[in-house]
Amino acid sequence: MLNGIRNSNVDGVTGVYWNSPKTLYYNSNGSVTIGWEQDRKNREARYPRVSNVKLDVRNVNVMMLGSTGAVVACQWKQTQDYKGNNESASGRMTLVFQKIGKDWKIVHLHTSPDNPPATRPVMPSERTEN
Repeated sequence: MLNGIRNSNVDGVTGVYWNSPKTLYYNSNGSVTIGWEQDRKNREARYPRVSNVKLDVRNVNVMMLGSTGAVVACQWKQTQDYKGNNESASGRMTLVFQKIGKDWKIVHLHTSPDNPPATRPVMPSERTEN
């Protein structure tokens, strides 16, 4: 999966996910993608315009949920060129894996940015004091 992202390879990324309309993606930009087919279409549209991807994943934590489930949490930082412009983002990611047949597949992805936009609605209790 990581090499698929680094190489903008649609098959390399989507092949790790459960091919189901129930696969659920909470994206770091606040959007939600429902279903493997929609995720694949999104990547097919975006990846031809992406190059020079650098992806660093660290602080990986794996928690097994019995013999057929696992949760993987980590931090990530990605830089890339998109339509010729340099972009960078970082955040946290949680992946829920399920053993389906003989294969482990991602059934849910949740990514959160390190620095959400200032316009993001925040409850007063979420605010931190400096």
